[in-house]
Amino acid sequence: MGIIPREYSSGEHQRLGGVTKQGSPLLRFLWGQAGAHAARRDPELKRFYRRKLVQKGLGKARVAVARKLGIRLWIIPRFPRLKEWAYAGVFFDLTGAVSSQLASGSIDAGTMAYPIVMTGVAVASWALRPPSRRLDPG
Repeated sequence: MGIIPREYSSGEHQRLGGVTKQGSPLLRFLWGQAGAHAARRDPELKRFYRRKLVQKGLGKARVAVARKLGIRLWIIPRFPRLKEWAYAGVFFDLTGAVSSQLASGSIDAGTMAYPIVMTGVAVASWALRPPSRRLDPG
C-alpha cells in the first residue's frame, strides 16, 4: 500500500525516510481516511495519534495511525474460529451502522464512507483468504 517508510541503510546505520507511496493512491487515501475515523472512535488509537501528533506533526501522525490500523487488521490472531466470528462481527457491525444511518434519514457522505469502505475490505478479506485459513464445513 505504500505507507511504510523508505529505508536508506549502509553498514550499521539505518535511516528511515518518507513513505514509499507504492501501490494505489486511492487505496492509500481511503486507508488514511479509515485511520482518521478509527482514531476518533478508538480510545487507544486516539492516545497513539495524540502522542504522535506532539512528537512528529500532523502528516506523520496520520500515516502512523493508518499504518497501525493496517497492522491490526493484518495480524489477527491465528485462530480460525475466532477469525470467522471476527469477520461476522465486523460485517454486522458495519452494515448495522449503514442501516441505522439510512433508517434515520441522516445520509451524509462523511459518515457513510467509512462503514461502506470497511465492509468492502472485510468482505474482500473473507472471500480472498487462502484455503489454509478456512474452516472445514464439518
